[in-house]
Amino acid sequence: MEKAGIRYIKTPGEFFNLLFSAIAASFGMLSPGYRKSISPHFAERIMLAVSGVNECAYCSWLHTRTALEKGMSDEEIKGLLDGSFENVTGHESVAIFYAQHWTETGRQPSPDARQRVVDYYGEKVTRYIERTMKVVTLGNLCSNTVYAKREGMVDNTSACFMITYILSMPIAYGIKKSSGVAN
Repeated sequence: MEKAGIRYIKTPGEFFNLLFSAIAASFGMLSPGYRKSISPHFAERIMLAVSGVNECAYCSWLHTRTALEKGMSDEEIKGLLDGSFENVTGHESVAIFYAQHWTETGRQPSPDARQRVVDYYGEKVTRYIERTMKVVTLGNLCSNTVYAKREGMVDNTSACFMITYILSMPIAYGIKKSSGVAN
């Protein structure tokens, strides 16, 4: 039995595709161009929007704490997690809507949606936005995989899924520990 809306990793192949994509993306996030183009507040908004769509409890807690530390309001954080972007500025709204679409479509956005982002920010900044989404998605889906299995939301004991669950555990527990969530 699967909770409606929760997204998780089903196979080791999917895990490794997400992992390698996130590792490659994280190297790009270390560049000076990334830091100039994507402010910490902007990155948090993207991460909150993606975590909200993926319904990731651990990442939502972690990014809520981080957003609060960066001065974001409770209303803005709640809105981003709930998919309501009323408090998002015009400059960031295109990226936030794209992050939501990208996540809802299983990381397969429509070419027109991506092109709108490229037209607005340029190809380089669009890639920076996508890197942010890839990194948070790995954390979301690993956390959801562990959470869903532990909470009985997933009734899958196949060897393939159990390998995926075990592979996801270190990432999920690192996020859980960083978020300050007990247990």
